[in-house]
Amino acid sequence: MSILAKKQLIRNTSYILPDIISSYEELQRFNNLDLQEFDVFSLWQELYKVKTALAQLDLRQQPWLFTGPGQFIPAFIWLKARYRAIKEELNRRERDSV
Repeated sequence: MSILAKKQLIRNTSYILPDIISSYEELQRFNNLDLQEFDVFSLWQELYKVKTALAQLDLRQQPWLFTGPGQFIPAFIWLKARYRAIKEELNRRERDSV
């Protein structure tokens, strides 16, 4: 098990996992609250970055994300939640535009 180091990258990608201790923006990103500020093109970019990070993730040696005192989650869990949140935001915007 490896604990998330500051600004840890997923292997072979440029996707940086959030570090909730470093800033308020990172905490918002961890909770997917930053997605509302993205335009549609940026949401699609983020979706493909997350998808690539999921594809490159080694489940046996994945980083863990700090979520609170003594609490950690695997990066895979957060990336799946991020992917779902982006898809939901894209679907919401599509419904709203019709």
